[in-house]
Amino acid sequence: MISDDPFHLLGHCADITVGSRVDLVLLPCASRAATVAEIGRPLWGMRAGRLTFDAPAPRLIKP
Repeated sequence: MISDDPFHLLGHCADITVGSRVDLVLLPCASRAATVAEIGRPLWGMRAGRLTFDAPAPRLIKP
């Protein structure tokens, strides 16, 4: 979910527009409620439009 509500809560005036600076964190949650109810390991994050970390979900590999 992308919204400018957190941006406004921090006291910033700008809206989300094409070409604007972006800070995102991708969480592996099934719903918006699960995002705040569960502790999920972030999959990746961006700061100022650039990928800053990548932590894919663990997967099992057959022996």
